[in-house]
Amino acid sequence: MLRKLSLSALVLLFCQAVTAQDPYKFSSQLELGAIFTSGNTEDENVKFKGSVSALKGNWEHNLSMDGFRSSKQKELAAQRLYTVASSTYTFSEDNFILSRAAHEDDRFSGFDSQSDISVSYGQLLLRNRVGMSLNYTVGAGVRNSRSPEENFSEGIVRLATNYSGDISDFEFCFMQHGQRNFPT
Repeated sequence: MLRKLSLSALVLLFCQAVTAQDPYKFSSQLELGAIFTSGNTEDENVKFKGSVSALKGNWEHNLSMDGFRSSKQKELAAQRLYTVASSTYTFSEDNFILSRAAHEDDRFSGFDSQSDISVSYGQLLLRNRVGMSLNYTVGAGVRNSRSPEENFSEGIVRLATNYSGDISDFEFCFMQHGQRNFPT
């Protein structure tokens, strides 16, 4: 069931990409950090995070990966890879549909892996505010969990909100001095 839904979502995305004529606008981010210590203890920690976004017309596609690996005295202590792919279709100025698929492989969570796929309705709430945005999404989906003992699927409800706001140098100065009355 989960594979059929995933395949259907991917086919829809690729069909939309092939039929459109406008070029995509891409953006990406990449973070990489590593700490290696030796001496009394030998520790290795590597963290990476990356994302790619493609915007075309009313469609926005995102792919992100977040990974971490840690070892102490040459013994694995943590290892996690989390991947999320999403597509958003904006059908009016304030309303959108979001499809999302995620997969987590965390060697120390008790599960071999967990995957989910969901479809949500979203709405932009603070459209007319300068330097501020707030939106929410609400939807449903399916999660597939695999462990050494069993594999199972369950229905999920997905609720999310995203708030972002700009802080000007003037407001930041007031915040540093403990004043709470910000000019508008």
